Amino acid sequence: MEGLIQYINFCYQSFVDNQFPHDVYVVMGNYSGDLDSTIGAVLLSYFLTLKYHAANNYTEEVKEAARVYVPCLGYEKDHLRFKLDVIEHLKQTNFPTDSEDQFKLISIFDMDLSRLLEDDRLHLILYDHNQLQMQDFPCDSSEDFERFERRVVGIYDHHVDQHAYDDQLEFNKIEPTGSATRYFDRWIYSLIVKDILEWEKHNEKIIQPDLVKFILAPIILDCKFSIKKKKMKQNPVIYDSKILLKLLKIGEDEDIKQKYFKNLKSIRKDPELLCALGLQGLLVRDYKSFEFVDEDNDKFTYGMSTQKISLGSILDHLFNIGRDSCETDLMQLPDELIEESLAIMERKNLSLFILKTPEDSFTTFSCFSTSSELLSKIYHWFMEQAPTSEFPHYKEIHHTLFTFPGGCSRKQLQPILQNILKDTLLKDLNL
Repeated sequence: MEGLIQYINFCYQSFVDNQFPHDVYVVMGNYSGDLDSTIGAVLLSYFLTLKYHAANNYTEEVKEAARVYVPCLGYEKDHLRFKLDVIEHLKQTNFPTDSEDQFKLISIFDMDLSRLLEDDRLHLILYDHNQLQMQDFPCDSSEDFERFERRVVGIYDHHVDQHAYDDQLEFNKIEPTGSATRYFDRWIYSLIVKDILEWEKHNEKIIQPDLVKFILAPIILDCKFSIKKKKMKQNPVIYDSKILLKLLKIGEDEDIKQKYFKNLKSIRKDPELLCALGLQGLLVRDYKSFEFVDEDNDKFTYGMSTQKISLGSILDHLFNIGRDSCETDLMQLPDELIEESLAIMERKNLSLFILKTPEDSFTTFSCFSTSSELLSKIYHWFMEQAPTSEFPHYKEIHHTLFTFPGGCSRKQLQPILQNILKDTLLKDLNL
């Protein structure tokens, strides 16, 4: 992993000195900044750099000039402290830190994007998302945002393609799967075969044991498969990529790796650790915004906070409200929870905020909106009936809570909400 560390040090020092080479390709992770997004953006930047150098015969001139790929967090760096599994993985893989013991990761909010844009040096590559969101992007106006959108040149993602930039992309790699990093193994293989072997003639071998560990964590955790080969062979989606099996042969004993990945997974679901972040940290640690456009081309934005622990655990640890299940509809949630949800809605300019929490055999949705009409449509779709009473409200915010049998991921919920609202005009919702 020595080559990756040197590369990260170079990017970070260039950022601190504000002295990037002429063309800056910002590889931007998504706004929620989970393990897949954070690690994947770093890896994509690194491998694009190696591919670029190999394609240009790796001359001394190329080393000093032309282009740099810079991995960037898609959120404010202060929020990194809420990503417990990301922090643990960076620590365990000896990711470089600065003099203040902060990881050498750069936030999109700290980059001088406007200057790069004015100098015609900025190029944006989106990793783990395929469309920018104005409310989550550092710009001052819709005009500036449109200018930034025109600088998107590449996409590497596993979500539904919004086709926002089809006519301007240099590459567009979108394949639906549990983890965007999942396809790095296949892509790494193609890079090695076509380009990296030439690059390795002048440098160290790239795929070292410590780098394998760095790559595999988001794949193992997000795709929910065992690292043991026997179990992998039972999963054709995973086993079809032979390079992953080659990666598994490199490095530590499988039992050690299995223990390491189990530890990372447990951190994601530990109620005490997560609730120790406080209510704000808990709600923003895995948050994403989405946009809905009606037939009149009117838009509204909704946001979703996805949790790995139950609502009962949150209420118990943060508010000392004991609750074994979440079966009571239209529950009066704690004022503090509604206040923080309202604060998020104001910061992000949301018309709807959803807190999604897993229970034993169902999913709980806590929904907040300025529009009771909007909540009524959502409630009616999920519960297959109209609400039995008016929605409780706190200040100007209406809210409701209901459950849904089984699991429902954020990727599954997004098209459901689009379907619920597809025949609705926003002017009729009193947003």
